Amino acid sequence: MTHFSGSPACMSGWTRAVRLFDKAIQSVSTDSSRLRNFLSGFWLSALADTNLGDVGMLVTTNFAATVQYGPSSNYLIQPNQTAGINGITYLDALCDGHFQPAITNPHASDQELLHALQNFTVTYLEQQGASGDEDPGIQWLATTAIKRRDFSNPWFLWYFQACNEFGYGMTAQSLTAPNQLIEGWSVWSQLESLEYYEWYCRTMTLSINSMGIADVEGTNGNYGGLNITTPRILWVNGDMDPWRWLSNYDVAPDPSTQTILLYKNATHCNDLYGRQTSNSEYQQGFFDEVFAVYDEWMAMKIVTSSPMQRVPPNRTAKGTRTTLTTAIATGEVAIATSSSEGVTLDGGSGKLDTGLIVACVVSVIAVLAFVVFMYHGTKIYNKRRMTGNPADSLKKV
Repeated sequence: MTHFSGSPACMSGWTRAVRLFDKAIQSVSTDSSRLRNFLSGFWLSALADTNLGDVGMLVTTNFAATVQYGPSSNYLIQPNQTAGINGITYLDALCDGHFQPAITNPHASDQELLHALQNFTVTYLEQQGASGDEDPGIQWLATTAIKRRDFSNPWFLWYFQACNEFGYGMTAQSLTAPNQLIEGWSVWSQLESLEYYEWYCRTMTLSINSMGIADVEGTNGNYGGLNITTPRILWVNGDMDPWRWLSNYDVAPDPSTQTILLYKNATHCNDLYGRQTSNSEYQQGFFDEVFAVYDEWMAMKIVTSSPMQRVPPNRTAKGTRTTLTTAIATGEVAIATSSSEGVTLDGGSGKLDTGLIVACVVSVIAVLAFVVFMYHGTKIYNKRRMTGNPADSLKKV
């Protein structure tokens, strides 16, 4: 990859193109014939009768979000060694000045920029297996209800939580704050509005309430928002992750029991992949630091009726064998020390608290399941964005 964060010319050209797209589609939105004709240049005329936010998402989201999702490995054109294709990332396609030179040309005409945006979209759809504007698979890109509503579908789980608890929607920057914009416009289509996202949740039949509005205040009230004081939280952020600024990235709410780590040159979800054979020396050292924090916490002996006590790593209390058990249910990480006298989790009574142990084991399973879900869900997301055909799009899960 020749560019990581692009260049001023690239970002200016992209936002000019998005602005032209938004204004053009707005001008024909009430005329069905003209709208279909305009969308045919993007191979998206089949979506003329749906919410146009779906169109805005397909045209702008993949490129605008590439800095968030692994720009060095997020390919517009997949590499194929057998066919002698090196591949090209979304970011290079935008900013290398060769794939669509109009984007980095400050003197490009409006028509050239709009044509470049069309070519980007068509190339993306070709990579998904589409053959043209008349391809029947295009209609499957429209938002519909999620049919697989079970634990085997991580997208159902994520969107249910996002639509009802988080309210996380990838929406365009408002034009009312021009000092935060490039070329006076957002890098995402203005069709990606909060109203579209709420419609999206309703249409996927995930919203608990009829308006599709998440209970963000209830979620923050329940967990404490950014002031959450639950002990043993490891806050990990990539320093190039746009979501970083909505997290606790500087000072932990409770520095005595929580830790913050910054993953340099990392984007969204990079830390979820863990150690890889291709990791650099810095990346290996970063994950050593992550696991050192876990090791310290796992070496703590927690007694529910007394303050936190630390047990040195690899050592056990006198006369016992150590069994590590994570008790998330109580908001603590409990280390159970088992011996012939029983497990001393009840303030030293020596009695085996079977109910608590069962709760601990269940909590461990839940945590492991969540980690596996996030790992595989991220892989599924990247795979579905970059491979397959329109019938296997993110929308049809």
